Amino acid sequence: GATSYRVYRRLYSSGKWGSWSKIKTTTAVSYTDEAAKAGKNYQYMVKAVKGDSTSYYKATATITRLGVPKVKASNATKGIKVSWGKVTGATSYRVYRRLYSSGKWGSWSRIKSTSSTSYTDTAAKPGVMYTYGVIPVHAELLNNGILLEGVQAVQIARSRHSAGGLWDSLRSLFDRDDD
Repeated sequence: GATSYRVYRRLYSSGKWGSWSKIKTTTAVSYTDEAAKAGKNYQYMVKAVKGDSTSYYKATATITRLGVPKVKASNATKGIKVSWGKVTGATSYRVYRRLYSSGKWGSWSRIKSTSSTSYTDTAAKPGVMYTYGVIPVHAELLNNGILLEGVQAVQIARSRHSAGGLWDSLRSLFDRDDD
């Protein structure tokens, strides 16, 4: 068996693949390329090494690294509006939610898949704290069983009053006759 593996990478740019560059020699059977830039197309090759010999056979994979969306959330009339910036290479987005209850955060649940860059969660209950996360999805990669998870989350509580209801409540305090 192999004693180590050499990981190579090349970049697709201006309509053609660049030269292979060795980026890592490792004994592990996986590697995370933290230097890969969002929105760029990369091809990876792995060669097995034993002693002074390098395998003739190699495995390659092509992938587009997706960026991490900046997520915002705000109270809307009919729920919580979650919005995010467009991610280069993403064909859709998965919106996740978890809620805070009994002093702890619950597990994540996917609540929407969309090609839009916003979603209003009409099921959010007033007075409850939620965390929302968005994962960009590349359809071709997903069809090949790969989901790249670059997720950024934001927390928000749904207000108990609509904007009008809150204003009406505040106004009633000032309109009271204290005589």
